[in-house]
Amino acid sequence: MRRGPAGRGRRGGGSVDHREESSAGSDRPADAGMTAVVDPVTEPFAAVRPDPASAASAGVEPRADAGLGTWTFTDAMVGLGAVLLASAVISAGVQIAVDSGLPRGPWLPLFGLLPVWIGLLGTTVWACRRHGSGSLVTDLGLRVRWSDLAVGVGMAIAGRIVAALIAVLVVGVTRQPAESNLQDLVGPGLGQTGWLIVYTVAIAVVGPIIEEVFFRGLALRSALASLSRSQRPRFATPAARQRFAALLTAGLFAALHLPEVQSLTMLLILMPSLFFFGWMVARWTMWSGRLGGAIVAHIGFNAVAAGVLLWSGLGR
Repeated sequence: MRRGPAGRGRRGGGSVDHREESSAGSDRPADAGMTAVVDPVTEPFAAVRPDPASAASAGVEPRADAGLGTWTFTDAMVGLGAVLLASAVISAGVQIAVDSGLPRGPWLPLFGLLPVWIGLLGTTVWACRRHGSGSLVTDLGLRVRWSDLAVGVGMAIAGRIVAALIAVLVVGVTRQPAESNLQDLVGPGLGQTGWLIVYTVAIAVVGPIIEEVFFRGLALRSALASLSRSQRPRFATPAARQRFAALLTAGLFAALHLPEVQSLTMLLILMPSLFFFGWMVARWTMWSGRLGGAIVAHIGFNAVAAGVLLWSGLGR
């Protein structure tokens, strides 16, 4: 890949001085309706901002400052905090109700999923309306290309291979059997076709899409934006900011699943596996500028786990 001339912005005071650059300077042209504002080779995920004319034709009105410079990682942290708080409150309420005699039913795990989905997606939509055009497609690269399918499947396989290797290592050291963090979630619905379908779709489709929109969309973009305004020498280059943003968002992604951990063995398997997966899809998202590959990978990653549970009959 060759590098062409790139128009770079001056960061300072929360604003960016944008200069349009031609897509001819890169082997990866900017998407239609987007204007490049930084070098798409060294900082591809931040290389586009809404083009006013294109956005207007799509029925949205982007802010004049809708570029990377106005986004802040605080938005992602507020959303994640709200999700964890809501989950804790609802889980406590459900547990009290069950202890008081409420019968356990296959619908019960939904009370653990809904606050997470609503919190993550709601925060993302709010942040896009506050800092961008309000369109997840325009602001966060929520697009899928045919090439994303192949790449996504490859990343899903890679993620599962790494998870399997970690599981073998941990089980060999702890002498404890491996457990799935999804076992309790799908357990109540395994004997009923309707609920089986509901939880399979929730695990393999709905959850991955919402989590990728938040972590590889809002959180990753916001982390890059905040780092771009940092005065620390360690974040002076786009490559350094990308490395740190990928590690940071991967850690947050793994942390979101901490409430699912039920044993030390599960902790030692689940956390590094999710961290690696989060780091891998973050790197691809920043390179491609799209969420499509990450979404496909996450769907495949979760679908394998759900399929293993169904095949082995765990949770019956």
